[in-house]
Amino acid sequence: MKIISVIGDSHTWGEGVGAEGRFDPAVCCGELRPLPFSAPCYVNLLRDRLNRETASFCAEYEGEALLSMCEGSDGPFGVVAEKPLILDKCYDLARVFFFATSEEASVKLTAKSATGEAVITETLFSDTSLTNASIKVVHIFPGGGETAERLTVACEGDSPAYIYRIELYRGECALVNCGIGSCPTAKLADHYFDRYVTPLSPYAILFEGCTINDWLCTKSPVKYAAHLRHMLAAQRNLTGRVLWHTVTPIGGSQISGQGTVYTDYVNTMRSVAAEAGVPLVDCNAEMEAVLSAMPEEARAPYFYHDPWHPNGEGHRLYAESIYPRLIALL
Repeated sequence: MKIISVIGDSHTWGEGVGAEGRFDPAVCCGELRPLPFSAPCYVNLLRDRLNRETASFCAEYEGEALLSMCEGSDGPFGVVAEKPLILDKCYDLARVFFFATSEEASVKLTAKSATGEAVITETLFSDTSLTNASIKVVHIFPGGGETAERLTVACEGDSPAYIYRIELYRGECALVNCGIGSCPTAKLADHYFDRYVTPLSPYAILFEGCTINDWLCTKSPVKYAAHLRHMLAAQRNLTGRVLWHTVTPIGGSQISGQGTVYTDYVNTMRSVAAEAGVPLVDCNAEMEAVLSAMPEEARAPYFYHDPWHPNGEGHRLYAESIYPRLIALL
């Protein structure tokens, strides 16, 4: 299976097309949980087209779909102590998203395939200071290239853990969303990359650039350039198939609270990509070309949910621009 990891911030997980309204607990400013991508964001559009063209498959289970698979159920996320979840589905990759009220909570996962069972025991740890809970994503690959037929998840001991999402992938390709909302490049590279990207051993990586968050948080374009090079080193340590893309022009003020100019950060991503020989899909330039041909009053509603996030049309442009370049990597 060829795994394509998509990494970035709130554009990646779908803010602007309804994703922010679907989560429990609710999404808040500065959100750092790994979040679902069921909204029609560009990652989903890419994934759905790739699945169609490669006869691949992905299924997501949340809410009631998880509760219905528990041997007895209680609580909002799907599995509690001594009430295991049993999923009888075939898969080549499973991602299990846990929420726990204690960092010491342990869970046991059993993946059954034709060659036997693989047992994984995980201790959960905190990924975010914004909720009083531990968050973890566990990746399961059936051994020996076999397609697994059953996944069983149970808590260890008295400390409960809950599943809030499971993703299953089958087939030739798996396009996997590893984005973290509200996260600048350095934080993504230092705190999340080895948790959500490295375990996948991706065949290819698509990187959004976190440009808006870096413009807001990083003191200068020079520092942003250093962070991009740091991120690129981590990406190339896993795969030589790396693709970057720029993000939308923004509305409103182009000057951050730190006095930096947004377009300087977009240009920095372009220059670092050119310097390093990284293929770049310049969605920013493509959007700018469309917007410049419009009257001023028509621009905001055409591509934007708000000044910093694209609407469905913006996500569609991302997907249509990126897809041919992504396929070329595969």
